[in-house]
Amino acid sequence: MASRGHGIWRQSSIDGLLSGWSQEWIQVDMLPELDAAVHAVEPLDTILRQMCGVTPVRAWCRVTSVLPDRRVTEGLETAHNRPVWLVESLSRDAASKRAVMCGSTWSRPDSIRIIVELDGPVTP
Repeated sequence: MASRGHGIWRQSSIDGLLSGWSQEWIQVDMLPELDAAVHAVEPLDTILRQMCGVTPVRAWCRVTSVLPDRRVTEGLETAHNRPVWLVESLSRDAASKRAVMCGSTWSRPDSIRIIVELDGPVTP
């Protein structure tokens, strides 16, 4: 059975340059009053730690270069034929392993560099 989710859309800037456009989701039952929390505390990770008592850890992530659709082009204020970074991720609570947040972030490659570091067992 699927549960309802809060969706948050945000633009982000680095040194005044629009750099990213994000969509994040958390389940409504985790924090019914998310709107008030978002205005009081910015990062969703901080809200989950302070108000929901969970410790979000990245459980899955994919990074790709894509041509943006119209919605993303408008959100990033970029041309439709210029590739952008797309980072999709799922975070779980470190203790319970419950999914707590998922999201997608589109970033302008002219304003941000993506570095992916993985942590896990080393296999020879």
